[in-house]
Amino acid sequence: MSKANDSVEKIHAWSRLLPFWNGLGFVIIAISIWLAFARGRLELSWTSVALPALFTIWHAGAWRLDQRARDDQVAIRAAYIFIGLLIWTALARLDPQFMLLLAVLYPRIFSSLPISWAAAAALALMGLWLYAIMGYGSRSPMTTIVIGGVMTASAIGLGLFIHAIIKQSIERHALLEALEKTRGELARSERRAGVLDERQRLAREIHDTVAQSYTGIVTHLEAAEAALDGDLSQASLHLDQARAMARSGLDETRQLVWALRPDLAPGEPLERALGRMAAEWSRRQDTATTFTVSGEPRPLPAEIAAALPNMLREALNNVRKHARATQVDVTLSFFENRVALDVHDNGVGFAPPSADGQSAGFGLRSLRDQAARLGGELALESEPGEGATVAVGLPLAGTEARS
Repeated sequence: MSKANDSVEKIHAWSRLLPFWNGLGFVIIAISIWLAFARGRLELSWTSVALPALFTIWHAGAWRLDQRARDDQVAIRAAYIFIGLLIWTALARLDPQFMLLLAVLYPRIFSSLPISWAAAAALALMGLWLYAIMGYGSRSPMTTIVIGGVMTASAIGLGLFIHAIIKQSIERHALLEALEKTRGELARSERRAGVLDERQRLAREIHDTVAQSYTGIVTHLEAAEAALDGDLSQASLHLDQARAMARSGLDETRQLVWALRPDLAPGEPLERALGRMAAEWSRRQDTATTFTVSGEPRPLPAEIAAALPNMLREALNNVRKHARATQVDVTLSFFENRVALDVHDNGVGFAPPSADGQSAGFGLRSLRDQAARLGGELALESEPGEGATVAVGLPLAGTEARS
């Protein structure tokens, strides 16, 4: 059995009860010794002392062997069981009260050996039992054989039942461990996908904003340098335009830095984090912004709780770049099986892109891709001059709240 299965086996119920069964074995040994001396025919001698002591030591050693021997050391276990059977046979021939030790031997056989070896050992024990009982001059040998057969068959049947339960328990725990490992790998894969999406978004942002600003600055500075020997007013105009583009690039860079800040503080509810983001955006852009929560707030699945702040940031960036709005309303709505984020502005509006989203800008395409990855959808409502509403709906059915 592998190390992983070894760790699983230690948690099944039978394994947890082994200390109890081993302790009960010592109690049975003590009772059988007392019965042999008090009610049997046993008298004090070196044999009557040595054999019970030897069996007690054997029982303690078997316990330690079960704990230390590897699963592939079956021969060592079997040899140790065989020694115990021989000691018990001598005890049973010494006094019939030691037949009680069968209650120690049968559980020990089936807890120490694979089921096929245990069944063979049980049959051997039956033969030794018949040998011991015949030593007392049984007058009904057939009855004795039948009793021994029934007892052995019952022990084997019980052993098979217990082994089946243990095997099922081990397989169940192994399956749970495999499922937990798969869930962990899936979560890591989702995180990697989220990181990749964020990198792609930032790459597009840097290309569309900061890189374009730098390109424009370089172009105007080169034009200004070329105009220095001729038209100074034209050179001054190019310098003014380069300065304006540098300021615009600085503002874009600050926006990117803001976008990289962590969204959720430890233990902070999602609705409070989104409200904080909306308020900070409103202060930075000097644009009136409201944030409203609809429905009963509750914990959301981790991937959704992590995605919604990114979606709000993307929607607000679109407003900042294109809407020229004076009022923005953000609404987070909790429904029974879904959550929705709506961002409405009173800006210039636009003609909604085609259904496949190909005519949409990078920001809207990023929002649509994030929503689709989570099984949701993006809806756009806008008309030129009438403002715009970006609505994201994400399903919660079949997900577990883990945030």
